[in-house]
Amino acid sequence: MANPNPTHGGFRSEPQGNLGQQARETMQNVGEQARATAGRVAEQARNVASTAADKADDALSRVGQQMSSLAGTLREKAPHEGMLGTAASTVAEKLHSGGEYLQEHGLADMGQDLTKLVRRHPMQSLLMAFGIGALMGMSWSRR
Repeated sequence: MANPNPTHGGFRSEPQGNLGQQARETMQNVGEQARATAGRVAEQARNVASTAADKADDALSRVGQQMSSLAGTLREKAPHEGMLGTAASTVAEKLHSGGEYLQEHGLADMGQDLTKLVRRHPMQSLLMAFGIGALMGMSWSRR
């Protein structure tokens, strides 16, 4: 009696069964390695994003300090009376309060505040965004 040929629909030989099992195990290993690599890459991305956010927050704080300093200089050197004095005092107060805000709040806080502002005033926010976009478009088209 002749042995059936495994390539023509006969019996499976043992090495082919092992190859299938090995292929499944290899695919599982590759999948596990891919998940581990993806996890490491995601962690590195989070670290980079965190570092960038910290640097941005530090820069905002420095700008806030400079704004507050400028407000103090304006109060000292600007006229104290009359219409010019009133205007200088108002500008100095706005610079000081803006500087304090930048020193005390990070980017995350600013994003939350902006979201609240847009929700409170959606039409005005849309018009402002359109106006800013139009101005930027005009300035870029002149180049």
